[in-house]
Amino acid sequence: MKTNELVYTGRAVSALYAILKSLNTSVKKILLPVNICEIVYPVIEEAGFIPVFHDVNKITGNADLIDIQNKYSNSETVLLVVHNFGRPVEIELISNWAKKNKVFLIEDVCNSLGATYKGKDIGQWGDAAIFSFGYSKIISNGVGGAALIKNETVKNNFIKIVNSMKFYNEELKEKNEYFQSKLRNIRLSKSLLPLEIYPVLYKEYSKYLIYKLNSNEIRKIKEQFPLLKSNLKRRKIIANRYRTEIKNSKVRHIDEVSGQVYWRYNILFNEDERDNLISKLLNNNILVSKWYPPISNFFVREDKQVNCPGSTEFSKRVINLFVDDSVSDEDASKTINIINKF
Repeated sequence: MKTNELVYTGRAVSALYAILKSLNTSVKKILLPVNICEIVYPVIEEAGFIPVFHDVNKITGNADLIDIQNKYSNSETVLLVVHNFGRPVEIELISNWAKKNKVFLIEDVCNSLGATYKGKDIGQWGDAAIFSFGYSKIISNGVGGAALIKNETVKNNFIKIVNSMKFYNEELKEKNEYFQSKLRNIRLSKSLLPLEIYPVLYKEYSKYLIYKLNSNEIRKIKEQFPLLKSNLKRRKIIANRYRTEIKNSKVRHIDEVSGQVYWRYNILFNEDERDNLISKLLNNNILVSKWYPPISNFFVREDKQVNCPGSTEFSKRVINLFVDDSVSDEDASKTINIINKF
């Protein structure tokens, strides 16, 4: 990773916003996977673009080229391709397709820092890439994002936009905590309907998502890059234990691909029992998650919903097991034991 080429921002969506605002295009439509982190949706709209969702593979949760082609209508000018969970997509095929169709390709490397495809760093294949160093990312600084941009004109426009942003401060930190608390309550509530709340809530939240970092925060992020190799090695050790020692017949392991790193270790479980297993793990103080659901359900009216059977099936079966340095060998053994006995 050529870290000296990165331009730092307050968060990954700050970088995405600035990239989109830097593009000279009259047609402002962006293709992106329907199971992306929900926070990108309001920021894309804030940048003046229309999100166009495509489906993903039901096993990996990532897009194949066919998923993108099936949704492409010849009017989308930007493609945001996500290397999720540490797993690189077939980026060479997608990059070639984007060049052929004159689509500006942005790689989302937020959950896959350090991954490669055919020996080349992901983030280097597209026209631009975005990175995240926020809470629970592979380099976890609590705050921070960055962009890598090839075109000099776009890069210069990007730098001007970022320089005009306000610095991350205590008010932004407090606002983020406030909105995240609101969102947690919505997710936990059985009566609150996201589609009735999310668009309005995120419209307000988006005002506090566009900012830059001071030099001290950038320095702290840069200091973690020399530790990336050992960071990824530790994650792979835990992931390999899960892959070899979880033997419950109800579990489907997802094949590892060359160049993969591990942000989380994903397994697929029987849909009818998945949430019960997650509850059991959480009740035993094992951190797990079930990201990411199709976000069109939160922002798009029912009559405008995207047909996304792959993302829907993946979201009903996936369990994300943590593999970062908060997971001890004892935690991993406990996790394996609970899953195998379930």
